[in-house]
Amino acid sequence: MTDAREEIRLVIWDLDGTFWRGTLTEGGIDYVQENHDLVIELARRGIMNSICSINDHAAVKTLLTDKGLWDYFILPSIDWSPKPRRIKAIIEAARLRARSVLFIDDTPSQRAAAARFVEGLRVEDEAFIANIHHNPLFAGKDDCGLTRLAQYRMIEERLADQRRGGGNNDAFLRASGIKVTIDTDIAGNIERAVELINRTNQLNFTKNRLPGDGEAAAAALARQLQPFYAQSGLVRVHDRYGDYGYCGFYLVMARRLVHFCFSCRILGFGVEHFVYERLKRPSLDIVGDVVSDPRAPRLVDWINAEAPRRARPATRQGGQGVRSVRLRGACEMSILEHYFLFDTEHVKFEGNHGQNRLTLRGDSLLNLGNGIGGQVDAVAGELMKLGFPESGIASRFFASLVTRNEALIMFCDADFWMKIYRHRKLGFLVNFQLDDFPGDLCAATEDAISAHLGKFDDPAAVTQDILTKWRLIRRDYECPGEAGDEVAHAARTALETVLARVPADSKLFVITPHIFHRLAGGLVENQAALRFNEMAAAAAADAPHAVILNLGDFIESDDEILDHRHYSRIVYYRLYGRIKSGMTDDRAIETIRFGA
Repeated sequence: MTDAREEIRLVIWDLDGTFWRGTLTEGGIDYVQENHDLVIELARRGIMNSICSINDHAAVKTLLTDKGLWDYFILPSIDWSPKPRRIKAIIEAARLRARSVLFIDDTPSQRAAAARFVEGLRVEDEAFIANIHHNPLFAGKDDCGLTRLAQYRMIEERLADQRRGGGNNDAFLRASGIKVTIDTDIAGNIERAVELINRTNQLNFTKNRLPGDGEAAAAALARQLQPFYAQSGLVRVHDRYGDYGYCGFYLVMARRLVHFCFSCRILGFGVEHFVYERLKRPSLDIVGDVVSDPRAPRLVDWINAEAPRRARPATRQGGQGVRSVRLRGACEMSILEHYFLFDTEHVKFEGNHGQNRLTLRGDSLLNLGNGIGGQVDAVAGELMKLGFPESGIASRFFASLVTRNEALIMFCDADFWMKIYRHRKLGFLVNFQLDDFPGDLCAATEDAISAHLGKFDDPAAVTQDILTKWRLIRRDYECPGEAGDEVAHAARTALETVLARVPADSKLFVITPHIFHRLAGGLVENQAALRFNEMAAAAAADAPHAVILNLGDFIESDDEILDHRHYSRIVYYRLYGRIKSGMTDDRAIETIRFGA
């Protein structure tokens, strides 16, 4: 064996002439205490031990039980049948790759037969045992609590029950009571996240490895997690057999999975399919050999999501948790959506709608009012001329509420800091933009628009389409200015329309921006935020089912303010926790609305 090979995760021991000297059934052995101690040491490093021996099972179990060692072996195979098939069965049951398994046997023919039958299996004779203790391939990871061994004990129990169940795997999975919890505290468990990224193979779908050095790997992952739009989670799995610990990790950036990896200990559970669906099927480029494809259609109806313990507020007498969430806003609301995806039955999100660099803002009260108002069909007809889809114009924020205890969450302040456009004929106000264009589209010249579009690497057809739509904007719209009295009045009217439609058994959480934002020179007071917050507070003052949540109340340090309206992910996590509390505890709502 050379150090370039894969680390060992399982040692399968022959017994007679290998683990001990002599033959048990022929009247006498010399028990080797060094091997006994090595098995225990390997287990404390998280490396498992098994047995494949031609021997009498009862006699071996009695001997090793008397020695206090029997429970350190997983999936032992002790009978009189040939070894190769049994070795393969042990590896498959342990859900490991043969390259990470070592079989030790003193008989050359047994080693050769096993190596031929199990491709990739590593074999050594008894003389190699002396090298194991200090060999870097057996370094493992500190597991003095024998957590990994306990988890394999659960796997053994599951396998035994599955065999007794007659082989109906889906029925067995449904009876197992599998629950998945997503923990977003990556910083507090970063070593486990690194281990999953670097050590998993069969269920590592992206194989974007981190540096081999532990500190460098943790630092690299921390940098990947830094952007506010990075959505990540550690996947914890438990069922009626016990807790399997953190078995998976994912990182989504711009709707693409950067990391998506799971431990082989949950192979066959369907967890990777369940998580992928809950993440709303982001783009996934599978790299290398894997044993499943989460992108393939599969109904996984035997897994339930469960909130992390620290995110579960105590409910009042007779209260219910959040069963349904609707969100309205721009990109930052996708962070809140991510937190709700794994502990809420129904989650729907209305955001921005883009068409060739023209964007209809989801965080606009004016657009929401147009989408639920009396002239929605007429507005939709005009905006569809600009390429916006009807589904992005006619809002379903209040459509077909599916449960009681619905949480409606909106962050719609864009009308107070962006240019607004008025339709010349119909008079409605609308909030759309051309990506990164700073000026008034109606006042801009064609040369200015063309020069701006030249900054992008777009096909000529896309550029021409945008110019055609811009000409329609110049013809049909005018710009009344930014956040003037007309815009403020229309935005308040839209918010009052929204407030009036909140059902009595639901709550509307209106998120308002922090009054400071970050520019290159530091923090400055955000006048647009001040105007919006004053308007929202006045509109919601007498609304019985409205809760005002100011983001400033969830910011604990200036470092958490990233720019004019984006904040560190922990701010959104605190906001998520408060909304959960606000849906289940009336006292929490009073704290939200009137607390410091």
